[in-house]
Amino acid sequence: MLILLDRNTDLTVPLQHPSTYQALLHDMLHMEANRVTCKVESDQSDGKSKPAGAAAKPKMRELKYDLNDPTDTFWAKHAGDGFSNIGGV
Repeated sequence: MLILLDRNTDLTVPLQHPSTYQALLHDMLHMEANRVTCKVESDQSDGKSKPAGAAAKPKMRELKYDLNDPTDTFWAKHAGDGFSNIGGV
């Protein structure tokens, strides 16, 4: 008997990795010690004049969010919930 399976769908992945909101943030935003660091464009200019036709390079700044904060009720309530439960919130 020969069984051929499509390798585009790996059925063992859900068994190897949790599908919770906390795992999603850890994978996508590189959470470390319950802290997420996001790089965002700064809306402040440096005040220097740019030559005509020069592309303005946006300044980036880091925002840090501590997810262990007791005031973060969303994290406290949904950290262990599955992806499908969070999508409807």
